[in-house]
Amino acid sequence: MERDRYAKHYEHILQNFPEKVCLKLDVLAEQFGLQNYVVAIALGKLVEHGFVERRRAGCYQLTKTGVKAKRTGALALVSSHASIRQIPADNFNQRFWSCMRMSGSFTAHEITMVVNWPIRHPEAAARRYLRHLVEAGYIVEMPKREKSVLGRCYGPKRYRLIKNTGLRAPFYREKLGVVHDPNTKEDVPCAKQA
Repeated sequence: MERDRYAKHYEHILQNFPEKVCLKLDVLAEQFGLQNYVVAIALGKLVEHGFVERRRAGCYQLTKTGVKAKRTGALALVSSHASIRQIPADNFNQRFWSCMRMSGSFTAHEITMVVNWPIRHPEAAARRYLRHLVEAGYIVEMPKREKSVLGRCYGPKRYRLIKNTGLRAPFYREKLGVVHDPNTKEDVPCAKQA
């Protein structure tokens, strides 16, 4: 079995995470000199094991268990092979999914800025991915849009993830017209929105 390539980041982040301070993802990425998506994956694992908690949208803090593990160096749960799931491929949709899992409500633009993936039209790709996830029931559109900064009638749509099935990003299977979820190994039909 391949060693988890993020294990060193779990340990590094936990050992150097300040106590009794709530920090945002971008601040942590800058503090540790890592890319946002790497910190997002590491935080997801630390949250899963109860070492870190999300105090409010996008803000992370050590739990009592995390403080104890930091002081004693008890990181066996995080870095053992038994508890590590298969790490997903690194692509636009995977980074987008990882960021959505840690966000409250969000716009396509907000997540696209965090993802920072070099594709030609990232916001169009984000909207297409969001449309498929809405049709499959993974996310919902919020009833109110953002206020427009350019004086238009409407601002961008806001979304919220409601079906968080795991670490790996669901993907659209065009020939079948379904979203395949690698976490549950199921195909979810896409119901076209009216």
